[in-house]
Amino acid sequence: MTASLVTDELEHLDDVEVYARLQAAQEAVGRDLVRDPATLARGLDAKYRPRPHLTVISEALVGLERGDYNRLMIFTPSQVGKSTMVAEWFPFWWLCLHGEDRVGVTSYSDDLAIRRGKTIRRYIAEHGREWGLEILAGSGAAHDYELTAGGGVRSVSIGSGLNGFDLNVLVVDDPHKDRADAESPASGFRDVDARVLNAPTAGHIGTLLVTARR
Repeated sequence: MTASLVTDELEHLDDVEVYARLQAAQEAVGRDLVRDPATLARGLDAKYRPRPHLTVISEALVGLERGDYNRLMIFTPSQVGKSTMVAEWFPFWWLCLHGEDRVGVTSYSDDLAIRRGKTIRRYIAEHGREWGLEILAGSGAAHDYELTAGGGVRSVSIGSGLNGFDLNVLVVDDPHKDRADAESPASGFRDVDARVLNAPTAGHIGTLLVTARR
């Protein structure tokens, strides 16, 4: 349908009907954007360029949300866009679909985890209203904030600040600083596994996503 035909059709409608059609079109676009995290990122960030491996990761994340599995581990080389997809766009995408859920993002350092939390917060502030997401008034902490829909985000380093918090989704992004840290007996993956999965809150985690550099 050409633009001129659409204009001619709208001219025969009253303002209420035009507004209703525009609203319906906007909602359709919104539903299309949240079909997967990669589509959402591409639609909201003009600079985002999904590569084939990120499309595969995005599809795996959809399976996680759909309930095909409730644990997912992703291993990639460093600097390939994994963390941006998994620890930033994925939590925002999940909240767009489940605004009542609590999402945790953790990493080997507070600085890294908080940076992820700040980015998610910015996505919510800039784009969230389209999906009913708004930061709760007075929820000002960069690492811990709540949404008016009931959900929220908490971002801290592994082993700190998660005990006692019920989470629907936990993203563990880069649990180790480097290879030496990963291979250290004092800080091996089994230690991370114990600190995360055996924490008091673990029984309330519905979905766990772990990513690491290879």
